[in-house]
Amino acid sequence: MFNSREIIDALSNGDFDSVSKITRSNLSEVSLSFINKIKKDASKVSVTEAEDPPDKEDVQGTEEDPTLDPNLDREYFLKSFEEGDVLVTIKTVGVGKNKPVSVYFDDVRWEMFPGPVNAEKHAKEFIKSKQYDLWRGRKGLKDIESSEAEVEVKESVNFLEAIDMTVGGKNYSVSIANTQESLQNGLMHELSMKKDKGILLVFENAERHGIWMKNTHIPLDVIWMTESGTIVDVKRLKPHDETVVYPHSPARYVLELNAGEYKGKIGDQVNMGDNTLLESSVLNSLNEISDESRDKRITLKNGDRVKVNGEMAKAVLTLHEALNKRNKVKLEKMLNNSRSGFKKAIEFSYQNLRENKQ
Repeated sequence: MFNSREIIDALSNGDFDSVSKITRSNLSEVSLSFINKIKKDASKVSVTEAEDPPDKEDVQGTEEDPTLDPNLDREYFLKSFEEGDVLVTIKTVGVGKNKPVSVYFDDVRWEMFPGPVNAEKHAKEFIKSKQYDLWRGRKGLKDIESSEAEVEVKESVNFLEAIDMTVGGKNYSVSIANTQESLQNGLMHELSMKKDKGILLVFENAERHGIWMKNTHIPLDVIWMTESGTIVDVKRLKPHDETVVYPHSPARYVLELNAGEYKGKIGDQVNMGDNTLLESSVLNSLNEISDESRDKRITLKNGDRVKVNGEMAKAVLTLHEALNKRNKVKLEKMLNNSRSGFKKAIEFSYQNLRENKQ
């Protein structure tokens, strides 16, 4: 702080040399004080930047991974947002000005960009493009849905046990898909399938059912068949091709095998095995009974036959409609497997009706 009294006294006495000395001394003290303050503040900033922020994580890379640069060896959380069903996370690489950023999709690193604005723009465009599904396939990732949803889809596809089929003289273990959900999904998102495996799509009616390869990573031989097992058309489809392919003639069943497995021709006969397992699910039969309001005997998976009236059918369908996906699959299993399981499903259905009326 300036010593104003000494300066005034020196000026009054005309001692300008003293005024100059006092002024320089005071300015020097102020300057030093200011410089020390700057140094102290700079030291605090340096320490803050060097400290590990709470969202920091180490990056383990490969030789092709640019984050192995010794000057860019740590990433720090910057922001995250959802684009559709994808969680996008942007992290800064290293510290300091003009640092690049890396982009993660559902915690899997995608690309690096010079800044966050550019990164966010390109991330949104990429997710909306067809290249995104291809990228997920190369990374060995499942679809955007949660793991629980994936389990539900698989259970829905396979809720009837696999049957043995003979195609072109070769035996296959084939899973049955005969619900709306399982027919829509087919082999979507599966990364591989054993050579002796396949899936059979069972439709209610014989029509020219179209097939596409959206979200399907496996090249397939697709075989359309009549209810008696006569092959009416065969196509080899490539992964991710979203063109809908139709058979030349109506078909009740569509068999999907690994590409190259089928060696036969149109007109060949497929041994369908136990046809009772290929019938529409009991749920489809209950829909028919409910619509027609008449009694009907239906055959269950183990061969048991049960008599169902319209009231029972409506009770089961009402309960089925109210359940979530996982419990719908459980109810369908109970209905299909045996007489005792079917009886339990009916009891649950009536109990549900009584509770809703209270």
